[in-house]
Amino acid sequence: MGPGADSEDARARRGLAKAPGNKLRITVIAEQNHNVRCGSGLCFPYHIVPLPDGSLPTDHKPQNGDAFPAILNERIAYEMEEACLNDYLTLYGLRTDSELRHRRHRLARYIGAF
Repeated sequence: MGPGADSEDARARRGLAKAPGNKLRITVIAEQNHNVRCGSGLCFPYHIVPLPDGSLPTDHKPQNGDAFPAILNERIAYEMEEACLNDYLTLYGLRTDSELRHRRHRLARYIGAF
C-alpha cells in the first residue's frame, strides 16, 4: 500500500466503512476541505475522497485492470490518462461529456485540489 493510501482499519477509524448518508457526506466534505488546505498537495498529500457508496476509488479497478492511482496531489489529477480520468469521474458520479481539460478541472475541483 503506497503513501497516503488508506487501510481498511484506517477507514473504519475515520468512520468510512459503510458510512450512512449524512456521516458519509460530512466525511466527503472534510476530506475535500483538507485537500483545499494542502495547496498543490506536493508538500502535504491529499486525502482520498470517498465515493458515494463510502468506498475509496483506490479499492476499485478501472477498465484496464490496473488499480486506480491515489490522487495525492494536483499533478496526479491533471496528468492521469484520459481513460482513467473518465473512470474516476464515473465512480464519483460526475459528468464525462466535455473537453479533456474541463473533465480534469471537474475532478480536481471535486476532490478539493483547487
